[in-house]
Amino acid sequence: MTSTINPLFEHRNPPGADIPPEKAVSLSGVQLDSRIYTSRYPIVLTLETSRPNDAENSFTVSLFNRAGYYSSTLPKESPDHPGKRTRLHQHDYFELVYVNRGEMVQNIENSRHRYPAGSLCLLNRHVRHREEFDTAFQSAFLGIDSKLLEEILCASDSALFPGECAWQSAALHQFLHADMTSRLASREYMDFIPMENTEKEKKQMHDRFDQLIRHFVSPAPGSTYLVKGLLVHILAAVTDENLYRTVPIRVGTTQEAKIFDALSALMEKNGGRISRSQLERELHYKGAYLNQIVHKFTGLSIFAYGTSICMKWAASLLAETDLSVQEIADQLHFTNRTHFYRLFEETWKMTPQQYRRNRQHSGD
Repeated sequence: MTSTINPLFEHRNPPGADIPPEKAVSLSGVQLDSRIYTSRYPIVLTLETSRPNDAENSFTVSLFNRAGYYSSTLPKESPDHPGKRTRLHQHDYFELVYVNRGEMVQNIENSRHRYPAGSLCLLNRHVRHREEFDTAFQSAFLGIDSKLLEEILCASDSALFPGECAWQSAALHQFLHADMTSRLASREYMDFIPMENTEKEKKQMHDRFDQLIRHFVSPAPGSTYLVKGLLVHILAAVTDENLYRTVPIRVGTTQEAKIFDALSALMEKNGGRISRSQLERELHYKGAYLNQIVHKFTGLSIFAYGTSICMKWAASLLAETDLSVQEIADQLHFTNRTHFYRLFEETWKMTPQQYRRNRQHSGD
C-alpha cells in the first residue's frame, strides 16, 4: 500500500485505507489477549487523535507496521470508541508515547497523569495503563519489542565512530534491562518532560516521528537502518538532561498484581455480578484491601469494576443473541429492571434497544 500523506500527522490516508476498527486491529499486527496486547512485529506505530467536541469524528486511529498502514474514524457514540473502555491494559513490548498536540491524560496504575504537547512516556511491559479521551490531543504510540531495543542498546561494538554511544544513560539502561532480565514483574515507567525554552527540540522530536511514519508508508532500501537510527535519536534526546526532565517511577507489587488477576478472573466468570463478601471468601482477603487493589489497577471501586464487566456482558448478549432485554437482565441476576436500564444507559449512553438496533444496522 503506497501513497503520500502530507502532513502525516493529520491521518490523511488514501482512498480505501479507511476500514472498520475491528478489521484495522486485526491487520495491525497487535491483538488483545486478556488484558495484554501482543504484537507479531518488532516495531509498530499507532497515531490517535481525540476530538471530544466533534460527535461524528470523535476519534481517529492510524496503524502502521511493516505490512502497511490502516485508518479508522469513529463517532463519539460508537460502542467501539476506546473511551468506552474502563479496564487497564499492558503490552508484551515497550511502548513510547509521544504527545504531538494538545494534552493527553493517561491512567497509569490508577494514577492520572497529564501529558502536555512535547512530552513523552516510556512504559515497560508490566505497567498497566489506558489513555482517556475527554481532552483534545494527538499522540503517537511506538511499540518496540525487547530484542530490537537490546540491539540498539548493545550497538557500541559495531559503531563506526568514537563516542557514538556516549548518549546512553545509566537510568535508561537500568530501566530497560531491569524489565528484560528480572523475573519479577516490576511495574515501571519513565516520564520525559521538555525543559523550558526548548522549542527547537520540540520541533525536532515532531520531525523524528514524522520521518518514522514516512518510512512505514514508503519504505526504501536502508529504511531499516534509518528507523533504528531515528529510535536512537529519540532515546538520546529524551535522556539529555538539557532537553528533558526524566522521572523514573515504580508502582505496585507483584503480589498485588496476582491478587488483582485472581479477582478479575472471578469477576469475569460471574459476569461482574459477585459481591464483596463472596470475593472475601474466595480470595481470603478483607474487602477493604481488595477494593484498594482494584482501585489501584483500574481507578474503580469493586462495585464499579463489576458493573463495567456486567455491562459489557449485557452488550455482548444484546449483539449476539435474540434474548429479550428482560431475559438478559434476569440472566445477569438483576431483580430490578429499572436499575439494569439505568446502569446500561450510563455505560453506553443509549438504551439496550437502541444498542441492539445500532449493532444490527452496522452488521456486527
